Amino acid sequence: MIISSELENVGLVGRAVNKLCSDLFLETEIWNIELAVVEAVTNVIKHSYSKKPNGTVKIILKLGHEIVQITIQDSGVSLDTGLIDLTGGNVIEFDPKDRANLPEGGMGLYLIHKTMDKVNYLSKNGVNTLTLIKQRLVPVQ
Repeated sequence: MIISSELENVGLVGRAVNKLCSDLFLETEIWNIELAVVEAVTNVIKHSYSKKPNGTVKIILKLGHEIVQITIQDSGVSLDTGLIDLTGGNVIEFDPKDRANLPEGGMGLYLIHKTMDKVNYLSKNGVNTLTLIKQRLVPVQ
């Protein structure tokens, strides 16, 4: 799937991922996969393209019997790789009832790391590639 870098397209991506995973994954797994992809695509549009609609975001979904791999590619500004490395291990502490002091940034990457089994990022030759992998909780019998 290839979309223009407009926030209005994020919902379409989420619905497509949800539908494509619906026959192989449990409902909670599907929700986690959709959440991670929506967060990743939103980050690309907001940060890599600075909300400018002239960019493209390519989403490649590979489904196997026990795994899904989603690759998200763009040609905008590359991500600070320190954010990817740090977010996977950090615990973000906050009081959800204290809305005035919720963290401003880093929540999307944190959610991506917490909902997916493997996250990989590479920026090469002007192409940024984020790969997300999720294993099935219940293997196909």
